Amino acid sequence: VPKSYWNTKMQRVRSSAPSEYSRINGLMDAMSEEVTKVVRERKMEGNVIRGKEFIEILEDKFVRGVVDKQMSINDYAQIWLARKEGTKGHRFYKSKLKTWEKLYPEFDWGCVAGFWVKNAHMKLGKLYASSTAYKFFSVWRSVILDAIDDKVWNGVLPKKWMPKLVEVDHIYLPIDEVTKISAAVYSCDRVKNAMGLWMLMYYTGARYENLTDIIKPSNVIYLKGEKYVRYMQVKTNKYVSFPVNKPMEDLLMMGLRKVSNQKLNDYIKEGCNEAGVALWEEVTCHTARRSCVTNLVLMGMDLHLVMQISGHKTQKEFMKYVRYDDLVGAISMRANESFIEFSKVHMEVV
Repeated sequence: VPKSYWNTKMQRVRSSAPSEYSRINGLMDAMSEEVTKVVRERKMEGNVIRGKEFIEILEDKFVRGVVDKQMSINDYAQIWLARKEGTKGHRFYKSKLKTWEKLYPEFDWGCVAGFWVKNAHMKLGKLYASSTAYKFFSVWRSVILDAIDDKVWNGVLPKKWMPKLVEVDHIYLPIDEVTKISAAVYSCDRVKNAMGLWMLMYYTGARYENLTDIIKPSNVIYLKGEKYVRYMQVKTNKYVSFPVNKPMEDLLMMGLRKVSNQKLNDYIKEGCNEAGVALWEEVTCHTARRSCVTNLVLMGMDLHLVMQISGHKTQKEFMKYVRYDDLVGAISMRANESFIEFSKVHMEVV
């Protein structure tokens, strides 16, 4: 029970607490009655009750009795979540459990088995990155293991409960591939809309979560006659500003509509295939952000300025987005003005 709902002096849940906590008072009252009854019966028999035996009697009535009534796994998960209130991970756990319940309304103790788990791995693998799917199953692993410890469930967690973590080689699209996307004529409106959204994320280096902010007219501002997009990043809660170029301005005038992440990723793959992008099957919403950051770095923009645009707090996190091999880096270096000047100086010395 959270401290705010617990009366320390009375050792009871406060009357103002939600029913999920206040019902504990009823449980304690029932246990108190049982204790009184057992003690009275033993006294009449002339027997003394030992601690271990007392625990067995209470467990038979109040723990194993719960198992017989088959408390649902979701009901137990809510009790488990209440214990986590006030901890650092509470919001994370709550979010994962809520999303899981929407995805798997049929989920119960009987589903904690090999065949169902395998299908759940496949379903989550289509919806989310492997690391995100892993987090969902990690939360439920903790719930189920605690349920076993609490003797609410007497089953065994499958050995293959956790999905495999797949290391994905996160790609970026070089400028020539991005040009194919911007120049392509698409087969239908939904694909055209999706590729327009992808290009907006590319021009701004934004995450999918901020798409609504980018296409909102009220977030376009003017400074010294120039147009900028200014919005607050969902992940960092910090404002990010980006200059609006002509292609981006055209996209903002199209009245683009945000769609779900899953559908958008499907439409993006379809659009990239139509545009002739080589690795079209691997392109997602996030590829736009990664491509923006990488191409700006390759074009010689200062790292700190790119970090300001992308909203990264640390260089370590920022460098995870910069994707290029040594050969691409060398080609970019040759074209960089600083390298050209560096070479001229040394040529003069020679």
